Amino acid sequence: SRELADVQAMYRHVLIQEKAGGARFADAEVIHIAGHTERQGRGDATMRFDDRTSTSWASIATGPPVSSATVELAACETLRRPQGFALSLGAGFLAAGAGDVIGTLDAIADEDAYDLFRDVHRQLAAGAGADEAVRRAQITALAARRGVDWQSIAVLTRHIPQRVQ
Repeated sequence: SRELADVQAMYRHVLIQEKAGGARFADAEVIHIAGHTERQGRGDATMRFDDRTSTSWASIATGPPVSSATVELAACETLRRPQGFALSLGAGFLAAGAGDVIGTLDAIADEDAYDLFRDVHRQLAAGAGADEAVRRAQITALAARRGVDWQSIAVLTRHIPQRVQ
């Protein structure tokens, strides 16, 4: 609830949906999803929510469309691709239409994730793009000597950067 309150305070228009079932993302600019990841039998990751529901990359990719929003997945290993043909949870959101997905490549402590993702939201709310928001949050974590969890956060994107001349 503290995390949701902090995120809500940074934006003018916020929709809070506490349960995962029936989520609709078509009109959102920034989507924040907090939960925990679990490995299934084949190594596929699912994201588990407090209401005890969970979702996989496949159900995300084939579910309701996601606008070209920035999706922030505040959980462990949301960008880590399992063995075989499975996608990461973050890649499932790209397949569903998200423009950028901010997530983690490794396990991350809850309090460190809270600090990092809050800093990313500050940057997004101030108008930074996903890549720049993550870069600035990582620099803040380095300057504050918060440990090494800043290395886990990354961005998947469908945007092709403009060539600098």
